[in-house]
Amino acid sequence: MNIEEVFSNSKWDIIKDLSEKKFSPLQLAHKYNTTIGNVGHQLRLLEAYGLVKKEKIINRDKGKPRSLFSLAYDCGYIVSATSGFAEKKFLKLSDYHNTILKMWFIEDTRLHYYLEKFYWKIEEHLRDIKGIAVKVADSSSIEITILTNLKKDIMKKINPKMLIKNMESDEITFNIKFLNEDDLKRFDSIRECYIIYDPNEVLSCYKKSFKL
Repeated sequence: MNIEEVFSNSKWDIIKDLSEKKFSPLQLAHKYNTTIGNVGHQLRLLEAYGLVKKEKIINRDKGKPRSLFSLAYDCGYIVSATSGFAEKKFLKLSDYHNTILKMWFIEDTRLHYYLEKFYWKIEEHLRDIKGIAVKVADSSSIEITILTNLKKDIMKKINPKMLIKNMESDEITFNIKFLNEDDLKRFDSIRECYIIYDPNEVLSCYKKSFKL
């Protein structure tokens, strides 16, 4: 089996679910309306590639060990087909890779350049930032929410309004607001936001709570 097959069909469904939370083979079999044997086969293949990992927990109902699966690490499979450069690459993803790729998955490709420039402007402060969410206000402005436990300190370091230009001198205004975790309960607009930086999944978990 080559790497392309890992990211297709039923294996891809499993990878997507394990990116959300841990599952047992039985839970996945019920979810996909298939047999544990079939799910177990898919999981063994993914485990052989090192993409998922297994842990044993105690099943309180039966007193026997039970297996839970999760992603082994963040990874990506990138395909480029451009004039003079056609390549495919599998790689482990750092927080930097994760952030850039999340930007690239925003549908409006015009925004990618501006968001990347914004990232590099605040990159030196990321160790004090727990999450970044993006909301496109209109064609000329972007709303950025920065989650930090050092709200007062980070507000002194990052300008709440940034004007970012591209090489043709087109520009977008970045309007930035700062929240600490206690402010999250008033951050209902996260439902319309793209989360581009969230190493500990604080914003992702909060956003998912609206779907429950």
